[in-house]
Amino acid sequence: MKKDNSNRGSTLLIVIITFAIVGIISAVAISSSYTSFKIRMSGNDVTKAYYGADSAMEEVRAGLCGLLYDCVREEGGSASDNSEDYVGRVADDLVGRLRYDANSQYYNVSLVKGFASEARGNDTITVDSSSPRLTMSDGLVTVSDIEVSYTMKNGTGSSIRADIVIDCRNISDGGSSADFVYYTNYKKE
Repeated sequence: MKKDNSNRGSTLLIVIITFAIVGIISAVAISSSYTSFKIRMSGNDVTKAYYGADSAMEEVRAGLCGLLYDCVREEGGSASDNSEDYVGRVADDLVGRLRYDANSQYYNVSLVKGFASEARGNDTITVDSSSPRLTMSDGLVTVSDIEVSYTMKNGTGSSIRADIVIDCRNISDGGSSADFVYYTNYKKE
């Protein structure tokens, strides 16, 4: 009796095709997972950069709080002295310290830059302003258009632009200077 050899090699062919299909599916799954991982890591970097910029902006705000505290201490007001004259003296002193020069309506960007540390590890922080306006009205001092950029060593970065308002009107009511310094026009860029 003779064997039928017509199916010879078909099993091998089916095994090879099955491995090829499994290999293709595995390659697509690995590629998709790797792409998803990179996107997630990139999102983490963007988030870290944003929080770095936010932290640096908070350092600028804290520096302005310290400057306000120095002005209040040097003016020597008491807790009951909340007169317009006292508020005006504190605000004038603060504006004088922030001003670029005596007759300028711009603030000294270098002074504001000094409030934020310039580097954290291999990451860099930049404080700047394209329009560093300084205004005072009714005891409110506004430091306009402060831009803080945070760039990670891998190039991922984030910027925040804000105006910081310093409210000198109620400074002798007992709160800390941080209670009187706040953001307006806070924008993530």
